[in-house]
Amino acid sequence: MSCKPLTQEEWQASVAEAFNSAVESVYRDMIDEAVKAEREACAKVCETLDAWNEDDPGSSAATAIRARGQV
Repeated sequence: MSCKPLTQEEWQASVAEAFNSAVESVYRDMIDEAVKAEREACAKVCETLDAWNEDDPGSSAATAIRARGQV
């Protein structure tokens, strides 16, 4: 690692890179949480449908999950 001072352009690039990394990390975490929440909601829909339709468990689950995206 060099001990020379950064130029203004190098410093600006470094700050911009750090900011972009932080923003990307926050959005990635938010998206991951949203995906987990949606997965859990879908699982609950499947459990409910399975309880209603004991003869053919899960037969309507895919339809119900897809319908959630149409609302």
